[in-house]
Amino acid sequence: MEEKRFISPLTDFGFKRIFGNKDILLAFLNDLFEGEVQFTDLVYSDKEIKGDSEEDKTVIYDIHCTTSSGEKIIVEMQNEFTLGFRDRMVYYIARDVAKQGEAGKGWNYGCLKAVYSIIFTNFELFDNNGPQESFQRHDVKLVDTTTSKPFTDKIRMVCLQIPLTIEEPLQSGTKIDTWMYNLKNMHSMQQLTNAEDMPIFKRLEQVAEYHQLSPEDREAYDISYKHYLDAYNLELSRKLRMEMALEQGLQQGLQQGLEQGLQQGIEQGLQQGIEQGLQQGIEQGEANGKRMKQLEIAKTLKSLGVDIATIVQGTGLSQEEIESL
Repeated sequence: MEEKRFISPLTDFGFKRIFGNKDILLAFLNDLFEGEVQFTDLVYSDKEIKGDSEEDKTVIYDIHCTTSSGEKIIVEMQNEFTLGFRDRMVYYIARDVAKQGEAGKGWNYGCLKAVYSIIFTNFELFDNNGPQESFQRHDVKLVDTTTSKPFTDKIRMVCLQIPLTIEEPLQSGTKIDTWMYNLKNMHSMQQLTNAEDMPIFKRLEQVAEYHQLSPEDREAYDISYKHYLDAYNLELSRKLRMEMALEQGLQQGLQQGLEQGLQQGIEQGLQQGIEQGLQQGIEQGEANGKRMKQLEIAKTLKSLGVDIATIVQGTGLSQEEIESL
């Protein structure tokens, strides 16, 4: 088994070590906002690397800095979806805008500097319908809906969805596609993609090399990585439990619908009762999750003596499939 070469930026330690490097962060920001704004320097507010921290346990990591011209920049990684996440995005960027105010009559709003919030999410935050590469990045701005023109340039949020990272950035990707591909996969890579054309990735390789860490930093990273895996496994377990609950709810809903349909069939006629039972079962099942397998419905109806043509009409299965049950 090939030994891993790089640390993972999905951990608190890895994220802060990588983006706590000024050269790397500046290059990333300038590629992210290429053609819009060029940052030449920045000062970190807090880039302390903690291997065993509350941020680790909640899988939310962030770095705050200020550019040479006064813009505020927040770079954040969130590995786990939480309720109200979009409101949280608004709250934190609004807080940094409000912090610029100064007491007294001498300060005026014309001194307000832009605040940029760049958020990596290790989950899909938006409902996307279209090509995967079109929705990896979402830009959020204040816009006048009457004219469709920007209302202000003082607030800018960019959400980068890690699960939607394209698979082959060299073939069709932008610079940010290559950044995202490397950041997502570097923990299992031996060499970063496109490092020859984008020399900053050579620097990233040096900063992220596991065996170049001091013994103390290596221990801190190992703790940080363990916390990340624990949180990941908890989230995976939560999703599996939710899927099982939805499936169980679906089955119960369909069973209740079938039973009600049979009762109505006795009173109003078998054909009408079965159709209404199917409809109610489907509707109630959809409220709890996805549809129960059609074969199971067909098998149940067949055992009740419903004619094949009715089952075909009610389930969408072929006559051959139903006869083989």
